[in-house]
Amino acid sequence: MQTISILIADDNPMVRQCLRRAVEADPQLEIRWEAENGLQALMLAEKHSPDLILMDAQMPRMDGIEATRCLRQKGAQPVLWWSASMSNCAVRRWKQERMPLSSKTAAVRLCAAC
Repeated sequence: MQTISILIADDNPMVRQCLRRAVEADPQLEIRWEAENGLQALMLAEKHSPDLILMDAQMPRMDGIEATRCLRQKGAQPVLWWSASMSNCAVRRWKQERMPLSSKTAAVRLCAAC
């Protein structure tokens, strides 16, 4: 059985730990990399090409919106965003980008687990 490799990007270590537990409940999903900010997520994604990136929209150094824009320009992996508290400014930026949601089965299963 082939696993789906996942990169988690969130500046909060407790959130990353919670996501890891939710993902690891499914044997087909595997967290292989973790990033603390968008810049680190971008570098890890370029180096390892995960099947799916779970990206917080608001992070230091480079937020998830900017990191996703950079990944899209390179034709990279699907990204599933989340945020505990998105500011109005971040919501406007997300709408301006018109970034589609991933249709990956892994993302749907993960959301159902949370």
